[in-house]
Amino acid sequence: MSSNEIENNIDTKLRAGSRYFLNSNIVPSKAIEISYSNPNLIIRSGLAESILNNVEKIDAGYRFGRIDGSPNLDADYLRASSIYKEKIEEAISNGYVEVEESEIYLQTTQIVQNKLIEQHLLRPFWLPEVSTELTNDWLQSSHYGGASYLKNKNYPSCKNCKHPLTHLLQLNLSELPENFDFTIREGALKIYYCVDQSGDCELFDPKQNANSPNYFCTYVPVEELENIVEYPEYGENSDYVIFSPVQIKSWNYGGEELPDEEYLTNFMPQISSLFTKVEKHAHTFFEIPYESDKLGGWPLSAGFDEIAKCKECSQPMTNIYHLDPYAYVEFSPASVIGRVFICPNHKEEIFFTYNYF
Repeated sequence: MSSNEIENNIDTKLRAGSRYFLNSNIVPSKAIEISYSNPNLIIRSGLAESILNNVEKIDAGYRFGRIDGSPNLDADYLRASSIYKEKIEEAISNGYVEVEESEIYLQTTQIVQNKLIEQHLLRPFWLPEVSTELTNDWLQSSHYGGASYLKNKNYPSCKNCKHPLTHLLQLNLSELPENFDFTIREGALKIYYCVDQSGDCELFDPKQNANSPNYFCTYVPVEELENIVEYPEYGENSDYVIFSPVQIKSWNYGGEELPDEEYLTNFMPQISSLFTKVEKHAHTFFEIPYESDKLGGWPLSAGFDEIAKCKECSQPMTNIYHLDPYAYVEFSPASVIGRVFICPNHKEEIFFTYNYF
């Protein structure tokens, strides 16, 4: 059998022998398998490349029991075997650890899963540090509540019940954490919502989203920030539902999180199928994302059945904020999760949706 034929049939030519797995701290994607009793002395990389770094200088002659193409197979086999043993022992001393055959696949699937998580699923999130002690510039800063809007403009009202909308959130985009992966770093976005207690404005189809009559989203350009003022007629002493203002003073890094299983299954089916395969061996379990108010991270799915897309470019919008119903403003008599999306390319395109749970 020629060398090429042996190469092409490497899987069928391997015999039982000692197996070694490369320590994941060095190169976590390669494995080595060798049998000292196999005359072919095949070294095999079962996971990635054909030859391991620490033994890559062994030429094809050694791999098939020959030295420099010598026809004396018996004598050269013994020499090749000795050289192999030295090389393997050297590799082990440099970080290879011996494991049972069954562990190779287990460790491999864990590596594959870790790479998937690292590249596609881990998202950082930040938690707001809030205070009811307001600074002089709180109207331009990130805050909850209050009754703020641009001066000389009509305060937003519900198209359904005609009552003034309740201001939920203002995010000053220049105040967002430096490590938050978002391109727009100026201006502010504002979210208003109808909290009419009659129930008429609570009963609507969340799939309407931007066409819904009972909330309003807007982007305020940086040059207009100074024009944000309070509307005292809609303040705390009015008959309307207005929340006391709470200022976001800073952002605390909360860590990295994974999407919940429902989100992964509905919106990332290809990656979900890969995880289904490796989870049988790697035993990784997904926890639900952090549930309170947060910047970035993953939205809690809770029946959320669509991905927000920009009306201008049709690209998926960035999940920028997650609103919990009872964190800093109790913005609904029911249990509601709010999600704020914005297009990184078209900052005027803001998408707010909420679901009951």
